[in-house]
Amino acid sequence: MSRPPSDPGRSDPFAVLGVEARFAIDPAAVRAAFRDRAATMHPDRAADPAGRVRLARASAELAEAQRVLLDPVRRGEALLASLGGAATATPPTGEFLVEMMELREGIDAAAGDRPRLDAIRLEVDDRFGLACDRLAATLSELVERGEAERSGGRRIAAEILGVMRYLQRLRRAVDDASADGGGTA
Repeated sequence: MSRPPSDPGRSDPFAVLGVEARFAIDPAAVRAAFRDRAATMHPDRAADPAGRVRLARASAELAEAQRVLLDPVRRGEALLASLGGAATATPPTGEFLVEMMELREGIDAAAGDRPRLDAIRLEVDDRFGLACDRLAATLSELVERGEAERSGGRRIAAEILGVMRYLQRLRRAVDDASADGGGTA
């Protein structure tokens, strides 16, 4: 087994789990890869304290890699970083933010109204799905381009990731409003 990197946050989650580096990934395959690798890395398998520490770190790195790959935004950021882009999303601007502020106001106004909150959640989920599709296409194009042609595509991918991160926060806001308000039928 290879030695885990000193900074698990900087490791390549695709390599850690041994899955193909691409955006469109099967969550079941990620979980299966995690289970397969985790079974061989349990700290109790080590004969000495140093081995247990090493395996504990490797297990933590595996768990973090699974969390990254199961989260579409973090997976996209990891893939973008592997293509030489910024490892963080670019905050959204302009018209998108105005639309999101209106949705956020709608969430606040719909507190306790489960059907309205469900409709808002569907809208957010639809937008998130479209952004995922756009990101998958953008990242696929980046993989096929040469390094010199990647800068514009990396910028676009970072912007899409910013939109996706914002939509994730709106999903949580809808879920929180649904949980707090109970809901009317």
